[in-house]
Amino acid sequence: MSESTQSFIKHINQFVIIDEAITKEIADLATIETFDKNHTLLKEGMVAHRLYFLHKGVLRSFYYQNGKEVTSWLYIENQVATSWYSYINKQPSFEYLQVVEEATLVSFTYEEWERLYQKHPKLERFGRKLLEAQTSFIDLFSKGYMFVSAKERYEMLLSFYPDLIHRVNLGHIASLLGINRISRQR
Repeated sequence: MSESTQSFIKHINQFVIIDEAITKEIADLATIETFDKNHTLLKEGMVAHRLYFLHKGVLRSFYYQNGKEVTSWLYIENQVATSWYSYINKQPSFEYLQVVEEATLVSFTYEEWERLYQKHPKLERFGRKLLEAQTSFIDLFSKGYMFVSAKERYEMLLSFYPDLIHRVNLGHIASLLGINRISRQR
């Protein structure tokens, strides 16, 4: 089993403990790929058919508003990423999913995960717990930064992702936080 797949299994086991048979089935289905910086995994108008686990690297989701790129989220190691609206609803995406830092990804199609869910209730529980964790984090983060200054939003982001400013274009971080410009602080 690849190191990337082992990392994904470890991530699953943080939510539910899976046995060797489920582990093998996941390993057999997993697609492991490495993408260079600036590779686009998904474009606006495409349907998101894959769910990605980041073993290494950074991804960013963004969309265009009035001709400007707006970063909607940044994903780092040990996170699951996709264009959620498109993936869940099988609708064309309104956003892009781009590699910001060379990334090694473990991915599965929607249909593969559905078959695993139907066959293994523990994986369905994992999916529910993962979405609960992500939803609660996004709720905390978005509500927290709606009522604070730009500096406080920046500090909040760094408290969650301390090394992000060394890995991501500062313009992407500024866009995510809804501020004009960030300068590196030493």
